Amino acid sequence: IIVLLLLIKRETSMSKSIKLKMIVIFSSLILLSGIVTSYVSFQTSKNVITSSLGDQALSISENAVKVIDLEQYEEISLDSGETDYYYELRDNLNEIRETNGLVYLYTMGRQEKEGEFEYYYMVDGMLQDASALGEVEEGVDEYPLLVNAFETGKSQVGELTYSEEYGALVSAYIPI
Repeated sequence: IIVLLLLIKRETSMSKSIKLKMIVIFSSLILLSGIVTSYVSFQTSKNVITSSLGDQALSISENAVKVIDLEQYEEISLDSGETDYYYELRDNLNEIRETNGLVYLYTMGRQEKEGEFEYYYMVDGMLQDASALGEVEEGVDEYPLLVNAFETGKSQVGELTYSEEYGALVSAYIPI
């Protein structure tokens, strides 16, 4: 009787051990698949949002360029100062900026100084706290897409970034 009881007891304990192992293994598999699915869903959603916002930023920028009268725009320079068209364009850019909920909408120029390019604001589409005509943009290294737009003459759209001050941002640069 003692031998039989020991065998029964071993079988019961072995059965519990197998059940415990199965529970741990299947729980781990379910948890792992949930984590992988969540990660893939997050990355896919992020890519779709970035692409969508980038396309929207590009479209808004392209429409803003259509508002610019190139002949009159070319007359705006550091030497000419703020012309009547400068103020008209600033108002138009501000209207587009406000209508589309943009943080910034501006035009820039560049000139070579001492073998390096200096990037400066031409027309800032803000009515208050606007960058002045000719105000130099410091730290252009932080804006490689801006430099690429000037260098290649092709539109540039950035990745989705986050700023404490402004929240989620996507930048688009369109050569004029």
